[in-house]
Parts: sequence; C-alpha cells; structure tokens
Amino acid sequence: MQIVGRKGGGKGGGGGGGGRIPVEAPDSLRSKQYAKFVEVISCGEIQGPVNGAKSVYFGDVPLQNDNGTYNFKDVAIEWRNGSVRQRRTSIGNTIETTTDINTEVKQAYPIVRAISAEEADFARISIKVPRLTSQNKSNGDVNGATVELKVEYQPDGGGWINAGTIKISGKTTSTYSRTHSFNLSGNAPWNVRVTRLTQDANTATIQNQTIWATLTTGFYEKLIYPSTAYVAVQIDAEQFSSIPTRAYDCKGIKVRVPSNYNPVTRAYSGDWNGQFKVAWTDNPVWIYYDLITNELYGAGEYIKDSMLDKWSLYQIARYCDEYVPNGFGGWEPRFTCNVYLQTREEAYKLLKDLASAFRAMSYWASGTLALVQDAPKDPVYQFNNTNVVNGTFTRAGSNIKTRHNVALVTWNDPNNMFKQAVEYVEDAEAIVKMGYVSETEVVAFGCTSRGQARRVGKWLLFTEQYESEVVTFSVGQDGVIPMPGDIIQVSDVHRAGERMGGRVKEGSTTSTILLDTEITLESGKNYILCLINNNGNLEQRNINTRGTVSRVTVNSTFSSIAPGSTWIISKADLLPELYRVVAIAENSDSTFTISAVDHNPSKYNYIERDWAFRERDTSNLTLNTGVRDVVITDEIYKGMGNTVLTRIVVSYAPATSTTSRYQLSYREGNGNWITLQITNDSTIEIPNVKDSGNYQIKIDTANVLGTWTKATTTYTYRPIGKLRPPNNVTGLDSYILPQEGCFVRWDMVPDIDLDHYEVRTGLDFATSELVAKVKANELNAGFITSGTHRFWVTAVDSSNISSLNPQFIDVTVNAGNVPTLNAEIVGEEVLLTWQEVTNNSFATEMYEVRRDDSVIATVKSTSFKFKADYSGNAQYSVTAIDLGGNRSEAANAELVIYPPNTVQISQQVIDNYVMLKWTNARTSLPIVYYELYKGDDFTAAELLTRIDGLAFPQFETKAGRYKYWVRAVDSAGNRAVEQLILANVSEPPDYILKYDYNSEYGGTFSNARAINNNLYLPINTTQTWRQHYEINGFTSPQSQVNAGYPLYLQPTEQSGSYEETIDYGTILASSKITITPKVISKGSYKIAYYIAVRGAETEEWREHTEASIYETKFRYLKFRITITAANEPVIIDDINIKLDQKLKTDGGTVYANKNDVNGTWVDFRVPFIDAGLPVLTPQATVPMFAVSNFKDEPYPTGFYVFLFDKDGNRASGNVGWVVKGV
Repeated sequence: MQIVGRKGGGKGGGGGGGGRIPVEAPDSLRSKQYAKFVEVISCGEIQGPVNGAKSVYFGDVPLQNDNGTYNFKDVAIEWRNGSVRQRRTSIGNTIETTTDINTEVKQAYPIVRAISAEEADFARISIKVPRLTSQNKSNGDVNGATVELKVEYQPDGGGWINAGTIKISGKTTSTYSRTHSFNLSGNAPWNVRVTRLTQDANTATIQNQTIWATLTTGFYEKLIYPSTAYVAVQIDAEQFSSIPTRAYDCKGIKVRVPSNYNPVTRAYSGDWNGQFKVAWTDNPVWIYYDLITNELYGAGEYIKDSMLDKWSLYQIARYCDEYVPNGFGGWEPRFTCNVYLQTREEAYKLLKDLASAFRAMSYWASGTLALVQDAPKDPVYQFNNTNVVNGTFTRAGSNIKTRHNVALVTWNDPNNMFKQAVEYVEDAEAIVKMGYVSETEVVAFGCTSRGQARRVGKWLLFTEQYESEVVTFSVGQDGVIPMPGDIIQVSDVHRAGERMGGRVKEGSTTSTILLDTEITLESGKNYILCLINNNGNLEQRNINTRGTVSRVTVNSTFSSIAPGSTWIISKADLLPELYRVVAIAENSDSTFTISAVDHNPSKYNYIERDWAFRERDTSNLTLNTGVRDVVITDEIYKGMGNTVLTRIVVSYAPATSTTSRYQLSYREGNGNWITLQITNDSTIEIPNVKDSGNYQIKIDTANVLGTWTKATTTYTYRPIGKLRPPNNVTGLDSYILPQEGCFVRWDMVPDIDLDHYEVRTGLDFATSELVAKVKANELNAGFITSGTHRFWVTAVDSSNISSLNPQFIDVTVNAGNVPTLNAEIVGEEVLLTWQEVTNNSFATEMYEVRRDDSVIATVKSTSFKFKADYSGNAQYSVTAIDLGGNRSEAANAELVIYPPNTVQISQQVIDNYVMLKWTNARTSLPIVYYELYKGDDFTAAELLTRIDGLAFPQFETKAGRYKYWVRAVDSAGNRAVEQLILANVSEPPDYILKYDYNSEYGGTFSNARAINNNLYLPINTTQTWRQHYEINGFTSPQSQVNAGYPLYLQPTEQSGSYEETIDYGTILASSKITITPKVISKGSYKIAYYIAVRGAETEEWREHTEASIYETKFRYLKFRITITAANEPVIIDDINIKLDQKLKTDGGTVYANKNDVNGTWVDFRVPFIDAGLPVLTPQATVPMFAVSNFKDEPYPTGFYVFLFDKDGNRASGNVGWVVKGV
C-alpha cells in the first residue's frame, strides 16, 4: 500500500522533548459531474436562437449577459436548427442505462457484473471513495493517500481484457466519485470485473475504502434527426442543487412566405408572382397559411393550396405588416404572432384563435377557404327598401348593461421571460356614461407587444359600444353578391326619415339617371349618387342637378348602367348606414337572409391613433318643419325682346330634415298677397318686380307626411335693380400645376351685362397692382416666387361699374424642404441620400449638393455618392431648386470620417523569419492595405511591403535586433499612427559550402598586399615612401620614371606570395580542386601553385604543386600562389577556388498541419552536403504564407514548415517546396 504524506518532525531539545499541534492538509479531491440535456425545440427547420448564448436561460437566468460575461461556467451548447442534412451533435449523442451496484471492492474479492444488452457499445463504472486520508502516527499530521483499482471485461467465450486502471491520489474527507469509461469489443453478453490493487487498510490511520457505485451501459447514437430542431446542452452540475429549468429564446419554425417578401424589413418588392419561399416570420397570416397547408403538423392533408385564396391572404398580410403607433412613443407592425404550440389542438379552435390574432375569421365559399379581416374596406353592395323582401329591415341591439367599458387583456411580455402580463384598457367616456365599471377579460393570442394588446382591448370595447346592432333582412337572387366580411350600405326610409334610395329606371344613361321617385336636392348641399353597375360593383358620382327631380345628371359618367339596380343618394347630414356582413343563410323559398353588424370606418384611427371617434348621421326624423337661413336678393335678367328686368330671388334651407315642400307668398306694399306654386326647390324667384318697390314675403312648409306649417316670419325687401354693381366674385380658388405654374380661378358671375374681370395683386386692394384683365374666369400667373401672394378679383360690367367687394385669395408657393438628409459611408464612398422634396408647389428642377460651403454637385435624383477623399468632419447640405428657381430649405447632415486606428503588433521569430501579426484597424473607410517598415527611426525606415492582410513573414539574413513599424491606410489614403515592435533574430549563421569561392584576401601575405580588393605582389610592404626613394636613389617621382620605373612600386621584390587556409566545415568525400587567379599585368612574371589538404587539424598536410588536383576525405584546404621574376608588380583581381560539385535539386508537396506545434517536418529525398533556403509555395485559393525553420548545417536532412493565413493564424494545407544545393 502506498501512503503519500509529509515527513514527521524530529525529536525536541533537551529537557524532555518538544510538542506541537498536528497539521491536517486541505482536501484536494472534488467530484465533478455534468448534466446533459437534448431537447427538441420544434418539428421542421427553425431560424434559431435570437442572440446566441444570451438566448439560453437556466432557472430564468441567462447563460450570457448583455456585456458578454457569463453567469455559468463549463457549459457546452450545440444547436441544430432542423435542416434535412444537419450534423449530429457531440453532446448527449449516447443512449445509456445505469444500474446501481453500491458494493465495496476489497483486494481479495474482485466484483463481477454482467452486461446483457447486445447493442451496447461502451460501459462506464463509477467508483466512490467515502474518505481518503492517512495519518502520521508519530506527530498526528493528516495527509492524503492513494488507492488503485483495475478494470477488466470479458466478451462471450473470450478471456479477460484489460480496460484500464483507476488511480485516485489526494485527500478528501467527504465522498469523492471517479468514473471510468471503456469501449466493448467482442460478442454479448459481457462480464465486467473490478479488482482492488491496493492493499485493504488494516489500521484506523488509513481511510481508503472503495465502493463500486454504478455500472452504465450505452450505445452511440448515430442519428441526425432530420427536420427536427433541437439543442444539446452540457453543464457542470455543481452549479445547481437540482435539475435546472431551461428556456430558449428562439425564432421558430420557418414557413412559406411570398417570394417578394422580406420578413425582416416587412417590405414587399414589386408585384407578387404567386410563388413562395421558406423563411421565418411573425406575420400571423403566413403562420395561419402554414398551419392550414402543412401536411405534417397542420391541416394540409385535408386542405390543399388550391382551396385557399392566397391573393386575399397576401393583401391581409400586407395590412398586418403596416406600422402603427405602439401607444408609447414608437411604431410597430399592426399585427404579429409569436406562439409556441406544444400540444395537439382541435384544428378549428386553433385556426380560429390564430385568425383572432389579426382580427379575422374564415369561412367556406365555392369550394374555397376564404379569410376576411376587420380592416378598412369600401362598401361592395347596397340595399334599400326596394330590393329587400317586404321592404323590411329588422334590427336588434345588445342591452347596454351587457356592454363592457374596461378590458383586461392578457399578453406575453418579452421583457419578463414572455410571462403573461395584463394590460388594463378602459373606455373613460363609456364609464362616465354608464356610471359604473364593467370589466371583461380577453387573451390576445400570440401577442408579445403591449401596444398590440392595448389595440385588442380598444377594439373589443369599441365593437361592444358602437357596433352591437345587428340588421337582418331577406333578399332575392340579386342580394347574394356580398360575402361574409364585406361592407354594405343600407338606406332605410324608416330609419333615415326620408326616401334616399330606390331603383334605376329604364332609359337611364351613364350621365343622366332616371330615378323611380322624385327626390328633393337642395342648393348649397353636396349630393352623391351611388349605383351598382353591370359588373355588380358600386360606383358613385357627385350630382349636378338640384330641385325636386327624378332625373339627375352627374359630374362624370358612370362606367355602365344596370336598369333595375339600386340607387342610394347621400348627403353630409344624411348618410347611408354601414354594416359588415356576418352571415348569409339560404331559405326554402330561394331567398337569402343576410345578417350584418354595425360598421364605422372611423374606428381604425380611433383604435390605432387615438383619433376622435365620429358617429355617422344616418337619420333626420323630426316632427316640426320650417325654413332657416333665408336669403333674399334681387337680380336683373333679360325678358322678352332683351328687355332688362328685375326679379327677387329667395333662397332658404329646411329647418328640419323632414321638411320636403315649400310655398311662397308675396305682396308689394299693402297690396294683395300673391301665392306661388308649391315647390321642392330651396330657391324661389319673384319675377318682374319694381326696383323701388317695398315687398313682403312669407314661406309655408310641409313635411314628408304632408303636414303644412304656416310661416311665422314675414320678410321685407326693397330691390335695387339695374343700378346694382355686378355681383361679387365667388368661388375664388387657386391651384398649382407643378409643371405649369400657379392658377387663379373663380365662378362666372351671373350678371347679364358683365364685361370682364380685373385681377390685381397686393396686400390690400387700394395699393394693389394690376395683373391682367380677362374675359375668362381663370388666370395663369406662371411660376411666381416662393412665399404668399394675395390676388384680388373684381367683376366689371359694361358701364365700368365694379363689384362692391373685391375678393381675394392668398396663394402660398412653397419652395419645400428636404425632410431628411442621410450621410453615410458605403464601402469606399460617401453616400448622400434624401427624401424627395415635400410640400413644394412647383416641380423640382434639380438638387444642389454642398460640402461645407462649396457646391460639389447638382443632380436630379435623390442620392449622390463619391469616393471619400478626406478625414475629419464635413458638413453636407442639400437644397431643392424648383422650375421657378425657388430654393427649398436645406437639409443638413454631418459626416465624420475617422482615420484608421493604431494597430497592435505581435511577433514570433521562426528561424530567420520574423512572423509579424497585427490587429485589424478600426476605421470609417475600408482598409486598403497595411504598410510595413523596418528601421530604427520611422522617418527614415525602409518600406518593406504593402499588404492586404494582418500578417507578414519578414526574412532576415543576419542575426540582430530589428525595429518594425506597421500602419493602416484606408481607401482615402488616410494613414494611421505607426506602431512599433522589436524583434530579436538570433539564428546562428547558416552553413555555406564554399564550393565556388572567391578569396576575400584574409590569408597570409609575403611581399604582397591587398588594395581595393586587388592583390599586389611582389612588392615591399615595409618601406615608407621616403625610404623607397632614398634606398633606390630617386629624388623625385620623375627621377624614378627617368630611371625606367614608371610605376611607384617598381622595382619589385624577387618574389611574393599569398597563402590562405579554408575550413569546409565537414569532411568532403572527394572532389576536384581548381585554383584560378585572374592576373592583370603588362610585364613578365612567373607563377607557382601550392595546394595542400587534410581531414583533421592533427593530420599531416597532403601537398601538391599543381593548380588543379583531385583529393578525397578532406575538410581543410591550404593554397599558395607565388610570383617571381616580375619586372613590374603583378595585380591579381581575384582568386577562385572551386570544388567540382554538381548542383542538386529536391522538392515536392507537404501537408502542413497547424496542430504540429513545432511545424511539420519535411525529409530531403536527395543527399546534400549544403542546401539553400527552401523555396515554399502555398497551394491554396486564398492568400497564405509558408515559413520554414531550416537548420543549415553540413549534410542537412530536412526542415520544418509552417503555414499561416493572411492574418497570421496557423493554418493547414498543402505547400509546394523546392531546395537547391550541392
């Protein structure tokens, strides 16, 4: 048994031995277990987690915080989004069965257990140690201990196979667990045996009991679960007291959406061709469509695509995607749906709930499943008392006590783990009106927006308060046109108080309509006629006719007329009722009963934008009659023979909506009353009156039931007649045609002697300037300057009398403003975009673009881009210029272009290479390249390279300390501040075989000297110039020339030599050796050669006297060249010593593995004495660097290769290599 502990203390000093307190070592063993989860998220492919690790929650706590820190450690997560060919995960890909053993293992009694599962691939045993300690008997110190066990297994019919040993060393005073896994081979069943190798403890000072706790068998799962989205999680179980709850924030299953739809931006580009693509969306319509048509988990087995009106779905989906105020200062889509369906649901209920998420309902019609939505729509059909059975409309409303004024809307709050929240929505006006609070509760299906929940509540309260009435009526075959969800309009004489609808009679044309009854159309009111054309569609036009008529003309023709179809006339104070069809039932007598509920179009803005609610005026029932707003004037007219006469014109309005007929009486002075005929008109004329007469006038009225009311007021009027100035101009109006200019127009005055109109401009008429005199009732003022212009118009008659009150109109010409200018950097360019100029009166001619105070472009489009060419702050503005030269307000934007940031550099020296790496520079513009310099001072540093990458291997030929500088350069040429890094290259000098060597004259000279790389001999190298002249008897240079020695070094010595020894660094097997001097001499001389070689410094020289020899097994070479009998100095330009060695080449391709820490080794296949630096070529489609670590020594055998990507990261891949040498 091994005991691992601390040595005991020695004996104490004299006087009886010392004592001390025993020491207990700290526990050093801790069990670690992992919890694994493999959880199915969805059937089919999903978009995936919203925000990576931040979307994973354990016990409502996110795995990763927003700042990037983690709340849990030792966590592994693998997502599979449910693609068809997804990879299987490495977590939880086993299926295991665990059996409890809980048996102590003693040395003398190995434990054996059987595994019967034939499919088992592996086994795992768990060993428990309740306590592992040892105590020193001499001093009481408590330390750790060691215990060892052996694990074996035996296949059916085979022997025992060693599966490993378990050795537990350390100290623990609490239970410690250790697991050991091993694969099973052979045939089932298997036996597993655990044997204790350590001797059992036989003393209380050692605690090392071992217990076989569990036996786990399992097999490796090899399934990929196609079309199933799931997540596999492994987490350190130490962090939890029990299995934690898990939650995942995911974008769910992908569904079919229109091919022109972008679910992220909610934009629909162009027209839809009816094709679909697969994408994630929270638009409830496409989720509804998926559940309807999906054959796997939806109703697609029963409902096919051909049964759905996908074009209607497309329009409803676009309505859902429109942005509306969220009620809290922002905007959001009108309807979204985020729901996680985890249980089987009845199809009808689920689809009904899903349709409720976007205020819709579905129904069958003509073999098609139709979907209708409570959204803004125009009426598609109309009914009045003439096209319903018995002319009867039956109405029923809800009891006010059953209506609610407070809605409690339940929704899911994404800011609180999507837990349910309740939004309180109230109708304050209804609470006051009802005098109490009446609550209702509703669940907003799939709602994760508080704003949407609020709109659900408002819609519910509105429909209960204002759309609770149901109208029911029966129709014949022509009443089956509307479908559930359609809007219809109803004109019921019993509700309206007067007949405003009927049938179109034969003989009607597209411009003149014959009604089946007379109707009174009052002057001063606008009437709209609505018909059903031949295609069954509603059309409406403004009515030109006034009076009590059955023939009306319209302002523009109808597309077609269907005699016998219905008509309805409406006016501002009497509109047809609007209803939404909710049901159509066929009766046994071939009639159909239609049920519809109240509809008010203003509710949408009320619900979504908090606009005021407007009730429609659909009835004018009252008992009393009379007239109001009586106006009496007179006018001249031409009678018989063009005689100009005067008449009184009396106009009025009915005092109540039930007033239908009028009868006027008048008299002059105290004369007899004259009564005119009964009329439905709102204007009555009294002809041929005296200009100076004093007339009394009264008007009796009758209601729709024929009851007459006597006039209570008598009006007095004195006509002016022909002396009256022309009528004041009325209907003065203006309009602007962006391409033509400003127009002023007015109504023609009725004066029969009108001559012309005078148009002036100015703040007041007295100081105004004449613009034009025109016969027509319109003037084109052209392109006027921006601002407000006041135009005055008067009528002038043939007597040059002007109307009394010049009329004016203020015309405002807006130059417009550019609402928003956006300046941004797109790649290498500055992109300026802006919206088209708004509220401009005239068409825009161009836009002027400025940078700072300079115009840089004039364009007709709403964007301009150019290559960025600066750094720092720039102010941009865009001004619109219209056809009149008016300039809009300028839209401004600021754009700052920051130069590249300084990079951070790191270096790694590999052989003679310095691998330089740097971080990516942050900048506004794209980085074009990085500049790499070398030198002690940046201003004088050498530019090594410009590179589009984050790394560069710099090869240095000499050892030393180098300074490198790196800076980034962006597309505008802006350069970052350079960053410095130092690198020490200490690679020993490479071995070079001097097989073809030119002497550098570093040897021994005798009567010789090297001057400027030339060897001079034989010369005297010991004399000074003075000695030279004195010894040879020269008195001057000329006297030397005269003596026959034109060269200073003459006369020469008798002989001179140069000797040099070369160490080749290694024993060379054999070679031819040739000494070749290059002699420059015009005189005569003799030359002698001496060559000697030896293998070691202790050997004798093997000497030769030839210039070329052949020798074997030598390392050292000594040569000597001797010059004699020279009549002038001999100059040797160089001396070449050449070994006859053939050049060799080796090469190939190697796979450089990034996991080879020291590089990947490459063996030479050709034997070299000396090899040059390997030439490496990465074989990759992307930029790569290959670097060698080559120890250049005699007889090299290979080198190491490293492969890096362009950013300096180790990479794996093929590298071609070539090495040359001898």
